[in-house]
Amino acid sequence: MHAFSYVSPRKRAQRTLELLYLGCREKLPWQEQREHEDKDVRTEANAEVYNGIREWDYGDYEGLTSQTIREQRKASGEGDWDIWRDGCPGGEYV
Repeated sequence: MHAFSYVSPRKRAQRTLELLYLGCREKLPWQEQREHEDKDVRTEANAEVYNGIREWDYGDYEGLTSQTIREQRKASGEGDWDIWRDGCPGGEYV
């Protein structure tokens, strides 16, 4: 039985996993080939891309704090903001 290392489908998360250099026996799912030799294998764990842990896509709100988003919405007459109710313009909606 093999353990799995789950990773988001977002490229920045996949790059972070590469930088951790786990030394997996199998190549990472997005790579053409394994990046290291057999002597450098350190784990039998396999990496698996899993949508369930992907980061939220904030779209136009990327980089803004919740407070800033609420202030901007109030100023434009949109009312209070709740990510689960309102989502993000240019990004995700529930």
